[in-house]
Amino acid sequence: TEEGDGPPKAGIVIRDPSALGQNLKVAHLPDRALIEASDSGPLPIRSADGRRPFDVYARPWSGSRGARVAIVIGGLAVSQTGTQAAIAKLPAEVTLAFAPQGNSID
Repeated sequence: TEEGDGPPKAGIVIRDPSALGQNLKVAHLPDRALIEASDSGPLPIRSADGRRPFDVYARPWSGSRGARVAIVIGGLAVSQTGTQAAIAKLPAEVTLAFAPQGNSID
């Protein structure tokens, strides 16, 4: 309604679940409570208060009914062409797993 025409009418709020997520300014920073040092480098662990890396770093759940699905594409960095195609074409919701023996991972 226009201002002064009575109380505002209630409306439906629709939120795009893909717009939810971590603060992008700190999303790249790991939570130190979820990391353990090893000879091979940092490893994910459950924190002292019980938090799991999977839960902490996951995109917030939209609340809709149904199963949550995780999609991980592995073996990237073995083929430079395939890796570039995956990065360019896959949606941001897909997790990319890079092969440690891969080329040009940087």
